[in-house]
Amino acid sequence: MRSVTDGEYRRESFHFDFISKIDGIQTNFTIRGAFAQGEKTRKGGEKQVPLTVEVVDRMQRPARGIEVENSRYLQSRVGPNSAPKITIPSPTMTHFRGGRDAISRETCPEMADFFADFSSLYRQEDYRSCRLRLPLRPVR
Repeated sequence: MRSVTDGEYRRESFHFDFISKIDGIQTNFTIRGAFAQGEKTRKGGEKQVPLTVEVVDRMQRPARGIEVENSRYLQSRVGPNSAPKITIPSPTMTHFRGGRDAISRETCPEMADFFADFSSLYRQEDYRSCRLRLPLRPVR
């Protein structure tokens, strides 16, 4: 069985494209800002604070999903003997960007609330993406 991915060709950033779609999260990421900062740094300029993520409300998966459209597109492009693969960032890409200080204490008084919301969101997205997968036929 072959595995097929669209890699980074249709994304600005594999992790921020995913994270920025989560309801309840705010980020300072823009592709123009990232490129502009890269140019400044490359030319010897001062490095800036990395892109940040703030949890400002209960995290939820948007009704249309996060990677659902990417999954549909990729599935439309693969053959019957291939398995489409979408890469999603690990939860640490959200959690460790700012740690506890970037997670609203009002929204998530305990870190267990954050992890419960996040794991639920990932399960829902994974389940939805799995349901979209094309049936695979044995390779002959």
